[in-house]
Amino acid sequence: MKTIASYLFLVAGCALTAPTVHANGAAPVKVIQRFDSQWVLKANEILAQERLAGRVLEDVAAELAGFGPNAIQAYFAILSGTVDGPYLEGAAFPAAGSLEPNDVLMAALARMRPADVAAHVAAAASGDVPFDVRIVAMRVLDEVGAEGGFAAWTQIVGEIDPELLPRAYVQGPCERALASVLARDNQAFRGLQERISKLDAKLIPLVLRGIGACRRAQGVPVLTALLGRLRDSDLVLLPSIAQLVESTTGDMSDEDLTWLRPFASDEDWRVRREAVIALGRIGDWRSHALLVTSLGDENRLVQQAARWALIRLAGVDYEEDASAWSDWFETEIAWYETNGSRLAREIDSAEPALAVESVREFAAHGLFRHDAARAIVRMCLRTDADIVRQGCLVLSDLRSPAAIPGLLDALQSEDASIREAARATLSAITGLQLAPDGPAWRRALVGA
Repeated sequence: MKTIASYLFLVAGCALTAPTVHANGAAPVKVIQRFDSQWVLKANEILAQERLAGRVLEDVAAELAGFGPNAIQAYFAILSGTVDGPYLEGAAFPAAGSLEPNDVLMAALARMRPADVAAHVAAAASGDVPFDVRIVAMRVLDEVGAEGGFAAWTQIVGEIDPELLPRAYVQGPCERALASVLARDNQAFRGLQERISKLDAKLIPLVLRGIGACRRAQGVPVLTALLGRLRDSDLVLLPSIAQLVESTTGDMSDEDLTWLRPFASDEDWRVRREAVIALGRIGDWRSHALLVTSLGDENRLVQQAARWALIRLAGVDYEEDASAWSDWFETEIAWYETNGSRLAREIDSAEPALAVESVREFAAHGLFRHDAARAIVRMCLRTDADIVRQGCLVLSDLRSPAAIPGLLDALQSEDASIREAARATLSAITGLQLAPDGPAWRRALVGA
């Protein structure tokens, strides 16, 4: 039976080799992982089941992280299986409820400087290494990537066989890793548009979808500025923009939408379809006439998309009846132009009963839910906990991300009940489950 002691022949600074098989079934090759092997020995000793028993994950992770950046590649080698980890032949696996060594290693890497982790992992996943090693590298970036993560991601994904990139088991880890990197590093958006334009064409769809999933509003202008500029990328850009807007701001300014609306009349029916769906997801009620016109598009799939978008905006269904749709929108828009400003003022009223009544009236017109959310969330900044709770209940039903900035401010309240109401509403809008802690929510949603 192998034991940790059987690895004592490894000396500091040597090169470890592990037999691997390429994903394409080629013959096994020797993969060289260069690092100080003492860290493999130390990690395996700490991660042995008898050493982990009764310990807390954070404490073990802190111990491993304490060895510093020189240990990063050793930890990654264990995670990726290019060297033996604590589970050697004949060793017992952890009992139910005990710590999982891979979880501990990930937690240790998360405690280290992100730029160091990104650089070491990129180096370890480059060159003649198995495909699986690069996928593990993506998972590490997903967990801990931040500063320097975009460069590391680009280096790693650039070495993946182009034929594998469209496959779901490759796309998923790669897109999630990039989304996590961008979510943790707001500086990564600086110059991102230019960097994207210089990437290999095979990587651009992955990058665009990763930005779309990153939950950072800084990505919206990056994506919209690329519309029509990258060959064959509009089919990926349009849904990515819609996804990002849905998760961050809820809607877009009329000026920004001028970049997107023309694509609903594109000569390619696929682009028209994606643009129509995007306008519905973004909540662009000002484009209702364009969507009604698309009900008569020559392509049946575009017609169906237009009907879906109109239903998404209005919450009612007039099927393909263009006249009925137009009448409904004109009625709603006339109501908003008459009452929108008044309701916003009344919501700010010092009279609680008037404010609550106005909130309910505004919220009843779902076409303007993002405008309503921006007005209603101001109630959450009051000191009257009952008023705040009523506002939060309505915002939970509206589920508009436009309320997120105000709710983050409400988490700073000294009143615990107000903080809890804001937390519950943020959870309803975002799907995240965090404690009523302002900094934690701010990190999760805006990266600050």
